[in-house]
Amino acid sequence: MYAPIEIPTHPLPPRTNHSERGVFVVIAALVTFALVGLLALVVDIALLSTTKIRLERIADISSVAALDGFNSTNGTYAQKIQAGLERVNFILPQNPVPMLHALGDISLIESAGDMEGPGGALTFGNWVTSSTQCSAAGKARSPCFVPNLSGQTSANAARLVLHNQNTNPLNAVFARVFGNAFEHFFVNADSITTLTPRCNVFLLDVSASTTSTTNRWYELQYDLNGALTPPGEYSLFAFAQQDAVTQAMCQSYCNGGYCSYPDVYKSIWCSMGEQRSAYSAPNIHFRSDYVAQHVPFGGGQTYLVDKYVDSHDPGGPTTYLGPEPLTSFFRAIHVALDEFNRRRVAGDKTSVLSFDEAVLGPGPGSTLQLTDNFDYLRQLTNPNNRGTMAFDPATSTYSQADAEFHPNFVDRGWLPQRSKFTDIITGLDSAISLLANDRSCDGAAKSIELVTDGLGNCNPYSTASCGNTISNYESFEYALYHWPPNNRIIDRAIAGKIRINVYPFGFFIKPHILNVESDEWRAWNQLPQPRPMPPPARFIGEREARALNYSGWWGGDRSKHFLDLPPFGWAPRWNAMFSGQADMNFRRVLGYLFDLARDSVGQFCPLMTQPAATDCEANPREPGELQYKESLRVPGQMLEYSPACLSIADQARDCMLRSIGLNPYRQVLDWNP
Repeated sequence: MYAPIEIPTHPLPPRTNHSERGVFVVIAALVTFALVGLLALVVDIALLSTTKIRLERIADISSVAALDGFNSTNGTYAQKIQAGLERVNFILPQNPVPMLHALGDISLIESAGDMEGPGGALTFGNWVTSSTQCSAAGKARSPCFVPNLSGQTSANAARLVLHNQNTNPLNAVFARVFGNAFEHFFVNADSITTLTPRCNVFLLDVSASTTSTTNRWYELQYDLNGALTPPGEYSLFAFAQQDAVTQAMCQSYCNGGYCSYPDVYKSIWCSMGEQRSAYSAPNIHFRSDYVAQHVPFGGGQTYLVDKYVDSHDPGGPTTYLGPEPLTSFFRAIHVALDEFNRRRVAGDKTSVLSFDEAVLGPGPGSTLQLTDNFDYLRQLTNPNNRGTMAFDPATSTYSQADAEFHPNFVDRGWLPQRSKFTDIITGLDSAISLLANDRSCDGAAKSIELVTDGLGNCNPYSTASCGNTISNYESFEYALYHWPPNNRIIDRAIAGKIRINVYPFGFFIKPHILNVESDEWRAWNQLPQPRPMPPPARFIGEREARALNYSGWWGGDRSKHFLDLPPFGWAPRWNAMFSGQADMNFRRVLGYLFDLARDSVGQFCPLMTQPAATDCEANPREPGELQYKESLRVPGQMLEYSPACLSIADQARDCMLRSIGLNPYRQVLDWNP
């Protein structure tokens, strides 16, 4: 019989294997070494990536500077490219790359045989979008950069390549432990800067209503049946010579202040006094202020043009420097052209078109065209070039204030007298056609600067093309937005990639914004007492108001129609309101002009009345600038004065310069070398 087996109650002693323990130690050592190496590699890759990013940024800055140096230098092609190279060589030492020594010389590649220098190479050429041009240059796809070869004299792009070489390596921090292959890094950056040429048209409304702030001609038309007409307040900027009847004829028709001349222009002429005197207010007009000037436009005609300017109170409340707001419109375009010309680049073109019932260009002929002759357009848009006269009250005589320069805007027929109608539709149609049909503007940034009092009472698609009736104003809106597709102004602008920027102002329309308190001020005002110092401004600024759509006037209810008009068909300002709300004359017109700017990705820049100097204070947001006093602003009420205390001309100028865009340079982000 077998004896029972006893099971031990304590565990067996562990088996010990010294060889297995050694394997674990080796594996742990290898893993640790690999992790340390991987960490070192990550650190060095990060170093490489950071260095490359910094080098690319330096290349971008330098290529912009090179192209700007090329364009801003007057001289031969060799001098222009040398100026670009000097810009690069100035910037690079000022922007060192950490852990990388000086890049070395940057060579200038001017022909196919030129080689890159130790630090890289600068090449001037052209950025082209045509697949045909790219194929001819041996490029696989378009758009592409085509380098200039010997003999070329222009460029619209600059390519800068930066790199280090064996003599200037980027040394690894940790990865060198893996061997010579990991000891040095080599980085490069390749940047192309090109130009976006700009093509724009300044579209200027010269209809008689753009002079109505200072030349109140429109009210006389309702006084012909016997109402007293104060002399000089009712005037035009220019009269056709046949309207300037003699003093004797005026006396026979204007007895005791009543003018019953059957022709409205002759009545306006006769309503003015014969001779300015020492006691005459600057804003009152006299027949002695007018000088005959021959106008070649339309086969040639003589006009009597108002050449008087007030030299005793410049900028004062009664100063007269020309009809307003037209004079301010001219000045704004003139200054914008001056700045545009100062910063223009190859390919930039512009034009100025005037319109009332017809459209006129800057040339002596009827052809409308774009030009790069900025100086010529600046001469035409300087209102003083008509030749102005100052009056000396002490001697009751005139003297020359500004000499005449020809051609000037009067020579070109840009006169606010030819017609009392305003055909904005034909003006926009002409400007769009001009920009769309000029092949040199393909690929350019295109815009129209529409400067107007907003009262478009003509429609070329209507059987009754012009007239101060409800149907004509509604036809104007219809052509803007409700005409059959592809014929509408907005459709044509979008198809041509043309931005329409609108600058409305005039006596009949008074653009304003809603006084809206800033969120910061409202939050501060709700804090318990004692409060900390308040924020710097109580109301939001003009631009912020526009961005947040706190307009109070340009949106409006466009479904409402005009109020009833008087039986004679002309709409006086107190009746010609698009809706029953009394806050804005021609509210509906402004609403459609705002839509036109917005939908064409343009800007809407309402020009507001400049306040008196005593109503302005320092602007806490913008040191050195002024703002309309916040103590005069009431939350929820309308502000009709410029919040920035700027003149009409300055408001328009600032908006125009933002619209045109004075930085034409752009980086090419994706291209095929």
